[in-house]
Amino acid sequence: MTPKHFVAVCLRLFALWLIISGLQLFFIASALKAFNTQLGNSPIWMFALVWSVIFLIAFILWIFSAPLATGLLSGVPRPQTPSLSLGDIIVAGCILLGLWWIKEALIPFLTLWFKVVALSHDGNSAFEALGSSGKISMALYLLEMTAGVFFVSRPFQIARWVIRRGEAAQAD
Repeated sequence: MTPKHFVAVCLRLFALWLIISGLQLFFIASALKAFNTQLGNSPIWMFALVWSVIFLIAFILWIFSAPLATGLLSGVPRPQTPSLSLGDIIVAGCILLGLWWIKEALIPFLTLWFKVVALSHDGNSAFEALGSSGKISMALYLLEMTAGVFFVSRPFQIARWVIRRGEAAQAD
């Protein structure tokens, strides 16, 4: 399995994971609306729209997993061998870790945002309705998404740094 195939398979698994997480978000919102809790006043179509966007992203990832893997691994030499080198594994791991962080932060970020929008109908702004813990949570989600984007956009630099540090540690 070449690095391109490895990343393409992992992108497809990530797409399945997005669909499952989106369904969880939709069903949780539906249950909360049925119990008339904090989200009781917000229309369910908002959550259906969010799930549709998540489904569209997952569909694009599934269909275009090979071209996306090629684009993400654009620094890997063309004649790829079936065996994975240490650098290839680190690059693929950085990309997948970044995608995982983006997904793990995006779903709770959107959930919190829709809760705040539902609570802000009392004349308060959405920013005021967050409260201090909500603002900290939103900032941490944004920080996690930023770290994920960094890992997806700079996997080769991270791999070179990790390999250099490993070689330096072995030399000592």
